[in-house]
Amino acid sequence: MKTSFNVFSTIGFIFWIVIYIIVALFLWIRRMDGSGVINTLPYRMISLSIWTTFMVFILIIGLITFFVIRHYLNK
Repeated sequence: MKTSFNVFSTIGFIFWIVIYIIVALFLWIRRMDGSGVINTLPYRMISLSIWTTFMVFILIIGLITFFVIRHYLNK
């Protein structure tokens, strides 16, 4: 049971890293925002910082969940 949990948590971690990189590249490469504003460097940095803040929040929730599940599996 412990091995399968570790495998699934590793696959999930890799999945979130790939999603983060894909969306970050999309935010950096796109020329125009959804509202029609041309993306300059400050706008790109703002959108990347918002995306990174969101992903850090998701990471914190994932880590809390991981440690709670690991704690109950080790009992």
